[in-house]
Amino acid sequence: MSNILKEIRKKHSLTQTELAENLGITRSAIAQIESGKNNISLEVAKKASELFGITVDDLVNNDYSNAVFNIYQNESGKLTDDFYDSYYMMLTTINLNIDQIEVAKHTISRFAEDKKLNARFDNYERAAKIFNYEVLKSQFQDVKSNEKLNSKTIDNFSKAVNKVLFAVLTDLYDITSFEYKSLQYFYNKE
Repeated sequence: MSNILKEIRKKHSLTQTELAENLGITRSAIAQIESGKNNISLEVAKKASELFGITVDDLVNNDYSNAVFNIYQNESGKLTDDFYDSYYMMLTTINLNIDQIEVAKHTISRFAEDKKLNARFDNYERAAKIFNYEVLKSQFQDVKSNEKLNSKTIDNFSKAVNKVLFAVLTDLYDITSFEYKSLQYFYNKE
């Protein structure tokens, strides 16, 4: 529920105060709903449903992904461009990038083992240390349903994970391109 209200606010570029005014409740009530401390009342859910064109079920049901798709659909049923800036997509992208980091690390290890090379993770290790990646990843994955994540935390996770992903992909590039002499081939071709 808390993320659904955040999505509505993001979609309509509203502050907590502005959303509260539209719904006839206090800003602190919105903050408590968004933090998961309180649930939305049926009366407020009905009003939000009318104002923002979503169903009461989307507001009170815990099917976050379905609600987000409903929030970001236009009249013809297609997703609007701003869907890709939604918290849902940001969370999905963070999870995907964490998976990509783990796959790249595994690929480097396997490649090095197969070619009898020393697996080096210099860029990854440096970035992981700078961004405290392992702790960050653990915190991100431990937050129950990501309900306690606010937009600033999501942005910070996203930036850190993107930097670490870039670093590990650089390591992957380094070990494979040097082994196959790809750089020499690229710069010596006519």
